[in-house]
Amino acid sequence: YSLRYSFTPKELTDLFLLVKESGLGPFIIGAYIRSMRLAKYTPHPCPHFGLQFPLYCHFTSPIRRYPDLIVHRALFGDCLSMETLQELAEYCSKNERNSARAETSVLHLKKLRYAHAMFLREPDKVYNGVVIKVRPFCVIVYIPEMALDSLLHISSFHHDYYVYLESQQCLEGKHSGDIIRIGSCVRLLLNNVDLNMQEVSWKLEVPEKKHEE
Repeated sequence: YSLRYSFTPKELTDLFLLVKESGLGPFIIGAYIRSMRLAKYTPHPCPHFGLQFPLYCHFTSPIRRYPDLIVHRALFGDCLSMETLQELAEYCSKNERNSARAETSVLHLKKLRYAHAMFLREPDKVYNGVVIKVRPFCVIVYIPEMALDSLLHISSFHHDYYVYLESQQCLEGKHSGDIIRIGSCVRLLLNNVDLNMQEVSWKLEVPEKKHEE
């Protein structure tokens, strides 16, 4: 998929509609969202790229966050100085990120506990995964059954030696010629779950190839 460096909201929307049809939509759209700069509160007027609004202010109703309360107060005539608004914006931005990190940490721990319980119950179970990121030394695999992202180091690919092709962002088996890229489906065996280190390790299951007689 290609996209101009300086793209319009419509071009981005068209791309997302295209990748949805391929089945890779959640992974490519998720990767794009993670690549964006973190949102932050500010007392200064800002445009909204997706909605193409030159001025934009977001708040929820009913009130559920302190930034929303500030906006509601302003709508009803509560005037705050620019200096105070700037301090509040920085405070709210910092604490929402702390809250998001805490939520992510708790969710990850819950998933690992579930994975550990599954490992104890069915140690030989094979899980289906989808490659969502490829790096020179590893791939990141999403396991839908656990809603878990896991790192799979190429040193665990005992069946072949894989070489990273940067131009294609994929791994190629030196002997088999097999290609592992974003969207590749893999089958995994759960090797170990370390709750103290909050790490999980997997083994790649390679189906036996049938020999023609």
